[in-house]
Amino acid sequence: WTACPGMGGRNQSEWVDGFARNCRPESRGIRINNQVSLSLVYYPPYHSKYNPIERVWAILENHWRGEVLNSVEKAMGLARTMKYNGKNPVVKLINGTYEKGIKLTNKAMNQIEKMIERMSGIEKWAVDIPCY
Repeated sequence: WTACPGMGGRNQSEWVDGFARNCRPESRGIRINNQVSLSLVYYPPYHSKYNPIERVWAILENHWRGEVLNSVEKAMGLARTMKYNGKNPVVKLINGTYEKGIKLTNKAMNQIEKMIERMSGIEKWAVDIPCY
């Protein structure tokens, strides 16, 4: 991954999340794919009990059960004192806006679709981006 122009050492998990037909990771994958072929796969929808982060949220909810969360500081303090697998989490406040709803136009996505190969039977969850 670090050999790809513009990747800056990102790990694979940053490229496999939410691989809908019109999402931006596909277009980023196409842009950086001058020198290498990529295979992108992400998990299909499944019950949240199988996702480790969902288990963390459940433990956090049990930890602060009955508490009045009347400030950001209190919520963060309780989050810092919970334990998951015997460890306290690293808790940081992120001030910023989460961009959501950003999609490619149909015309742009059709161009990208010409350059990717969807894997038969699991088209929604796995694509190959050949080296061009």
